[in-house]
Amino acid sequence: MRDRTFKTLLAGALLVGVVPPAMAQDEGAEEAQEEAEEAREEAAPEEPNRLYPRFRLSAGAFATFFGTTLRLDGENIGTEIDLEDDLGFDTKRFDFRTDGFLRLGRRHRIKFGYFLLSRKSLKVIDEPIKFGGEVFDINTEITADFRTEFVTAGYSFSFLARRKIQVAAALGLAAMFTSTGIEAVGSINEGDIDEQRESKSATFPVATLGFDVSWAPISRLIVRGKAGGLKVNISDIEASVGDWGLAVDYFFTRAFGAGAGFNWSKLGVEKTGDRTLDLTYRYSGLLLYGVVALGAR
Repeated sequence: MRDRTFKTLLAGALLVGVVPPAMAQDEGAEEAQEEAEEAREEAAPEEPNRLYPRFRLSAGAFATFFGTTLRLDGENIGTEIDLEDDLGFDTKRFDFRTDGFLRLGRRHRIKFGYFLLSRKSLKVIDEPIKFGGEVFDINTEITADFRTEFVTAGYSFSFLARRKIQVAAALGLAAMFTSTGIEAVGSINEGDIDEQRESKSATFPVATLGFDVSWAPISRLIVRGKAGGLKVNISDIEASVGDWGLAVDYFFTRAFGAGAGFNWSKLGVEKTGDRTLDLTYRYSGLLLYGVVALGAR
């Protein structure tokens, strides 16, 4: 009985003396490993969530493909002119484009943008053209110009705002400044100069309703898509617009990157009054741009 009691006490003493130090050693090793991992994480630069920067701006070239018809009435209904086929305008060119947004909160953004399209042409026309108060006869050499500026602003609300995906409803407003003109200069009657010139400038308000989606499969890569459209009547102006696009941004540093995308738009506007201006404008193309995103966390 005494031997059994002695053996039990000895075993208990060994457990008390050996097991706790061994457990303490294991716990110390785990704590040291955790501290080393924390130190490595603190030393490594933290990748920001670029889906939610405070400010974003992109600017670059838009390789644009056009399809444009135009009619300007005078006393009588004018000729519907295909700018590319009838007047020899380029069907494609590079133009400047910029856009961005300012974030007011995780779900709220104010958008802005600027887009310039400017073209000129020189062609001998093969059929008469009625443009405003002028009639340009067949075989007349004419010069023409067509310039459009878009100044845009809008608001979007992200009804889905997760870490890697954002889906937003968007309202966009734009002012479209258009100026166009056709001119012909000829020599008749032994040196007498005959000159014809007709031009028109107009400003159109354009509005869109739509949605946009942003997805970040990895921190440095952002995939963005958008789609929208609307038809409105304001005073003597009727306008309709459709627009969609897809783009990919890649960031080389915390704030700076580059992107590429495709955009398609169709715009129809008609302004009545003393002279009706009827314009159908289609353009699409590839965007190449630089991008800066500030305030991402």
